[in-house]
Amino acid sequence: MYSKTASKRYAKALIESATEGNKLEETYSEINSVKNLLINSRELSDYLSNPTISKEDKGNLIIKIIGDSHPNIINLIHLLTINNRIDQLKNIAESFNALYSKRQGIIEASITSAVPISIDLEEEVVKYLASIKKGKINLKKKIDKKIIAGFVLDFDDIQFDASAKKKLNKMQKQLTRNN
Repeated sequence: MYSKTASKRYAKALIESATEGNKLEETYSEINSVKNLLINSRELSDYLSNPTISKEDKGNLIIKIIGDSHPNIINLIHLLTINNRIDQLKNIAESFNALYSKRQGIIEASITSAVPISIDLEEEVVKYLASIKKGKINLKKKIDKKIIAGFVLDFDDIQFDASAKKKLNKMQKQLTRNN
């Protein structure tokens, strides 16, 4: 079962440990390497979430896969194994990334559109966000044909929805209310 609070606590402890040891950048790289491994391997994710496999086997497999190339993550994996939370590794990585971005002054934003956005529009969005938020803007682009046209911009806890889908839904509600 996913525990957002637990993953945030592990991520906070990891970022504090990495900062104290002056290994924040290395740890950031390592945790994202493991996260990408979990994202790209459905079999590994299924293995880690399988309740019939012992926590020791899960932890040992991760350590065997990453080997000595991730020394800053090994202690986390041992701790997660002991506490039977190894299946939370991806969530911990996501929480770690959020804390890292905040600490580094990086504003995470995403723009979702029905078709790929132009470089000019991307630059305008980054320029706009930079004018209202202090920090480096990291804009992720997503494609979702369900929004039909327009775009949806997400940053911090704000969503600006300029999609055709939203406008059509609004019109539909107005028409059904008037009938």
